[in-house]
Amino acid sequence: MGRYVEHGGYLLKALEKAGMDVVYIPTNRVAEEFPWTPDELKKYDVIVVSDVGSNTFLISARTMAGEKTPNRLKLIEQYVREGGRFIMWGGYLSFTGLHGYGFYKRTPIERLLPVELMETDDRVEVPEGFLPRILVKDHPILQGIPEKWEYSSVLYANMVKCCAGEI
Repeated sequence: MGRYVEHGGYLLKALEKAGMDVVYIPTNRVAEEFPWTPDELKKYDVIVVSDVGSNTFLISARTMAGEKTPNRLKLIEQYVREGGRFIMWGGYLSFTGLHGYGFYKRTPIERLLPVELMETDDRVEVPEGFLPRILVKDHPILQGIPEKWEYSSVLYANMVKCCAGEI
């Protein structure tokens, strides 16, 4: 049974606890509220995208009304090329996603990612939970993460291709 659930609270609390100012746009409001210009994007140090398909950035109420609107995937790419930072956090509508509905394959976003996206549904469902294996233990993104995790609530992952094959 499908249902809409926001899980941004966990990341928000962690970022705010670390002293960061966060602007959070829930998935159901991205189409209308995500920035429309390069100047608006430059106000942010990092853009984090999770569980929102590419069409949400491309097709807004304005677009559906016949107005020509900017391709916000290209704007994100420009933002990164000009020094901005970008994170794609996994989820059912991240990367390729559920039934391929994330639709980031062959988009400006895929060009930003250090991996190649799958052609089809990329989910790996593990309802019993799993512990991710850390391959590069000294990577800066892992600072503060315990080397051994006692418990994991990771229930799924997105499969991608990298230099060493699928992960």
